[in-house]
Amino acid sequence: MPFEPINPPQFPTPIAPYSAGAKAGNTVYVSGVLALGEGGTVLHIGDAAAQMRHVLEVVKTTIEAAGGSMADIAMNHMWTTPTYKNPEQIF
Repeated sequence: MPFEPINPPQFPTPIAPYSAGAKAGNTVYVSGVLALGEGGTVLHIGDAAAQMRHVLEVVKTTIEAAGGSMADIAMNHMWTTPTYKNPEQIF
């Protein structure tokens, strides 16, 4: 099945040979996202809520670059480090 790589122009050049997402038919797959900035710099060290907001903005930008919106997301997995005993504090 053919697919279209999704690389929003406002994103920094990836540090590895991959795309931010891929569109196959009417389905968009977003690659794993970390709270990284230009050159792989870790953003918002010690602030899990800010890191999660960054990750969600990257997901939103990727989905929108593929022609969708956050309302179109059917499933998403998010992981945090085990140091947070109450994950709800992140959201």
